[in-house]
Amino acid sequence: GLDLKEFHQPDVERLKRYWGGVQGLMTDVFESPLYTVCKINGHAPAGGTVLSLTTDYRIALDGPYKHGLNEAALGLILPWWIEGLMVRGVGLRQAERCVPLALLMGCDEALKIGLVDEVAEGEDGLADAVDAALKKLKTIPQQARAAAKLQLRREFASDMRTRLEADTENFVEKITSPEMQGALGAYLKSLEKRKK
Repeated sequence: GLDLKEFHQPDVERLKRYWGGVQGLMTDVFESPLYTVCKINGHAPAGGTVLSLTTDYRIALDGPYKHGLNEAALGLILPWWIEGLMVRGVGLRQAERCVPLALLMGCDEALKIGLVDEVAEGEDGLADAVDAALKKLKTIPQQARAAAKLQLRREFASDMRTRLEADTENFVEKITSPEMQGALGAYLKSLEKRKK
């Protein structure tokens, strides 16, 4: 996930560069002509889920791990493009159920709703599943696959790029509000207490 400390009492210009970089990276992965496989070997809440949603195929390690977008629980309003990625990944109904309630779910439910495409047993099984996914892709002509992917993703990726500056300004304005800073500060304190 993302480092929440970057959002608490930030230098605004640094935060703009940081968030613009996050959205830029997510857009680059989303529209890459390469086939992208996400190997999830533990918990993947928030930023981990966002990154996985930009890829073509998501394989999670089976275990007591949580997946989902829990930002609403912190009082954060997700940017449109993150909600859009969730809708593209799991469908509108599941996104409407999961995002506003900040639902984090185990591997079985993540698989059931399409948040992950496969669940693998053990680290070796996870590595084997990734290898199998990549091997299967080699049977499809690369140029045709890349063109089909771009055609399906072009409009959304274009919107992500076109709206990057405005989205960054909007995100920074929201995250630096006194209410959000108070909520983030309290959450970070609670994390520190858990570590002790």
